[in-house]
Amino acid sequence: VNTELDVGTLSSNVQFILSYQLTNYETVLIALCEDGIWMVDANTAAAPWVHSVVFNNLTPAPYYTPGVFEMWTWCVIENVLYMYQQGRASAWKTSESAGVLSIATHTPDFLNMTGQMGIFKAGLRLGFWDSADSVSWSSNLDLTSFTPSIENLAGNTKFGEVVGRIVTIRQHGEGFVIYATKSIVGVSRNDSGNMLFDGKKIFENIGVSYSRAVTFGQSDAEHFVYATNGIYRVGKFNALSGKHEVEPLVPEVYDFLKESRDAIYLDTVNSRYVFFHILNPAYVYGLTSFTYVTPEDLNVRFLIGGHPWDGTTLPAINLDGN
Repeated sequence: VNTELDVGTLSSNVQFILSYQLTNYETVLIALCEDGIWMVDANTAAAPWVHSVVFNNLTPAPYYTPGVFEMWTWCVIENVLYMYQQGRASAWKTSESAGVLSIATHTPDFLNMTGQMGIFKAGLRLGFWDSADSVSWSSNLDLTSFTPSIENLAGNTKFGEVVGRIVTIRQHGEGFVIYATKSIVGVSRNDSGNMLFDGKKIFENIGVSYSRAVTFGQSDAEHFVYATNGIYRVGKFNALSGKHEVEPLVPEVYDFLKESRDAIYLDTVNSRYVFFHILNPAYVYGLTSFTYVTPEDLNVRFLIGGHPWDGTTLPAINLDGN
């Protein structure tokens, strides 16, 4: 009813603020910050932020370095929110009891956690990718079990179709899409093969530069992408053709935004409107580009009656014989 947000001040550097609705329809805001995870009751006026997961810049561990960006990723699986910050020894997940939200650690097995870059949703499984571009997915029965298994189909692989460094991975229906610096690869379920997932290129020699260049549309089976050569909509996966729907969008806007040479973020509001986040507040629609050229020195000579003028004394001039 009342859309005004009235909560306390959060002083930490924030990457994401997520809105979490409890079973009693009250809302808790969750902030993923450089120094951990903060929560606040959005229904209480002037409510303070609570530091639920604490990273320390001194002691004790876990540590963080102020001002150094470490990417947060998150996903929702069966109404549980999973959160992970790059290189951490564990992830975190939400738990609700009697209208109270809490956060617990979620520690995977098998994986070298210091090399992990982020998490994603792979169907009803939890996925990780690491700095070596290796992709892992968990058992569907135990989301902490990543040990490869024929029984529960947990697995780990490097998709040969991926070219360049993996920037982010986003859920896409029952599969997911890998966004790398030099390629975009769609991954779908393959129940007939030895591996649970099969990858096929959507774009070659086209990629993304940063994780927030991708956003969801009306569902998780629709992505909007600010790629290295244009803006695209990646739609549903067609099992018969083995391809994803791809549609180029507003090329004129891309050419204009590309002039700024700054990062452009994509976002959607109410699953209806696509927004472009422009980091430079001075870069607005109608901006005109100017080129300044310094000419060489010029010598200007004045002639009066065909005679040069020294700038001081007027020369004698013969007009009509007078």
